[in-house]
This record gives sequence, C-alpha cells and structure tokens, in this order.
Amino acid sequence: MFTYQDYYHMVSTLLEDKRTVYFRHDVDISVDKAVQMAEKESNMKLKPTTYFILTSSKYYNPFSKDCKRKIEQIIDMGHAIGLHYDLSLIPNDIQLQAKYILWHRSLLEQEFDIEVIACSAHQPVMNNIQITRELASALQISGLHDV
Repeated sequence: MFTYQDYYHMVSTLLEDKRTVYFRHDVDISVDKAVQMAEKESNMKLKPTTYFILTSSKYYNPFSKDCKRKIEQIIDMGHAIGLHYDLSLIPNDIQLQAKYILWHRSLLEQEFDIEVIACSAHQPVMNNIQITRELASALQISGLHDV
C-alpha cells in the first residue's frame, strides 16, 4: 500500500534530483488530510500543487464554514484549487455536462475569490465516463482544462 510517508519520501527524492514533476490531488474524502498534505508540501518547499475539490462530495461540503476555512488555508499556502466534478450525477449530454462543470467552477471561483483553470473527473473509470472531444473543447473555450 502506498502511504503518505511513501509519498513524502518520493517527493524528497525528486526534489533532491531537481526533477520537474507536476502534482495534483483529488480531494475525494478528507479536506483535513488535504490541509495536512498542503502544509507538508509547503514545508518541503515543493512548488504549488493543485488540489481538486469535489463540489458534490458526500463526505464534506466545501461551502460550509469549517470546510471553507480549510480550503482557504490551502490557498493561502500558495496552492491552486481545481474543480473535481462527478458526471455520474447528470445525464450523458454534452451541453448539460459542460453547463454542470462550468456552474460548479463558478461556485468555487465566487466562494473563494480565485480563478479555476483546471478540472478533473471523479472516478471516470468506475463511473464509466469518457471525456469526449466535444466536452473537452467546450471546456477549453471557457478557459478550463481537463487534466
């Protein structure tokens, strides 16, 4: 099993080797763990990473007072916030999917006074979701990149 300690060891090794690596973290379950990881990465002098917030999580509400404060801590450490979206919640229609994603993006941008330029699908394999070229194109036109 890959542990947090394994992750920090890997990051330390990459930093020592002066390698360029882009990190992203999908915050599926615990904003508390995301804050701990963001703090550790900041202490390690790791350049900012992106934390993808799941706006429809059944484990946390990113707009609750306590959770909002924690996400703001991540932002204050210099990390970026991205949108982690769940297309299994809406019909398989490009227009509806794009509208859903862009609406959730605007919620994060307004609530945290940030620009969200990246997004990622929540469990695309488990939910049998394929990001079509049409959807990716619609998002890119709006300045949002699916990673």
